[in-house]
Amino acid sequence: MTAACSRYRAFRRAQHRGMTEGSRGLPRTEVKARVLRLLAASLSGLTKAQLTASVGDTSKPTVQRCLAELKHDGVVDIDRSTNVWTLLDPDYRLSLHAPEADDLQAILIAESMLGALMDDELRTRLRSLAERIDERMRLRREAPPAALRVPVDVSFTSATRVRPDVLQSLLRAVRQQVVQLCFSSPWSSESRKLRLIEPWALRLHDSSWYVRAYDRKRSAARTFRLAHVHRVSRSPDFGEPLTPVPPADRIWAGGDPAFGIDHDRPATARVVLRNPIARWLSHVVWHPAQEDDWQDADTLVRTVPYASCREFARTLRAYADGVVSVEPAELRAEMLGAFHGLISA
Repeated sequence: MTAACSRYRAFRRAQHRGMTEGSRGLPRTEVKARVLRLLAASLSGLTKAQLTASVGDTSKPTVQRCLAELKHDGVVDIDRSTNVWTLLDPDYRLSLHAPEADDLQAILIAESMLGALMDDELRTRLRSLAERIDERMRLRREAPPAALRVPVDVSFTSATRVRPDVLQSLLRAVRQQVVQLCFSSPWSSESRKLRLIEPWALRLHDSSWYVRAYDRKRSAARTFRLAHVHRVSRSPDFGEPLTPVPPADRIWAGGDPAFGIDHDRPATARVVLRNPIARWLSHVVWHPAQEDDWQDADTLVRTVPYASCREFARTLRAYADGVVSVEPAELRAEMLGAFHGLISA
């Protein structure tokens, strides 16, 4: 009886090795990657035997387990009448344990796009990730892109730097902790302020970082610009977050933060613009629901909703020399507060 048990345990260990590593030690993540590439290239699908033969360096149990996991994730499916496997989700990507050339390229593009907004520490971390992906691809004997170089040059004339410790502390605290911000406000004469917040989300908007949070002092949602934050402090004395996090489409003002993050006297604007500013702005989207009407070759009338009067007024100030008139009156007054006399009343 003891000998039979030993043989059974040895059989199970051998079977487990075959299911996890393949008959020649091929990692299961690599088996999955090869299975996905084979199914993507075959419109009619492949059987398990065809996949095992084409993958190579593995066993049928390993291929079967990979197929079962991919099927559980809704990536592949099998026709039981023919035992043919087909790919359901051609856009599915494995984790970085089995990186593709596109994964490395995506990291390099991210590094280039964010490089103008990051400090050296964050930039080094992204480059280190790219180098590890490159190494894994080379170990798989696959050719990565020609070189680990930044493929895109990116610059921001109005970029604002952020302390990496501030950004990382908020990333750890989002929806988990209460933190204290030490910050300066450009709208106040006070040198620095302290505020307890429950952070909900971070946003990179128009080259500046922001955090959206519940402000315990104001008992309301507030947006803080990270460029003005000097320090983020954590302490058990602050307690746990108590305010429910709003739905994703309600965290930032206006629903889509690409078109504004503030909320202040929302309305619909009617802005009359003249050339060449009009021609320039005809290709700029201020809001997906905006409507443009050319009165003549030189005059553009744009009707556009906005979530924040003060935020949209700041946008208009950048084009003040091309603005003929602005409605409603409160938006015009917000603009005239900084550019009195530049546009008609």
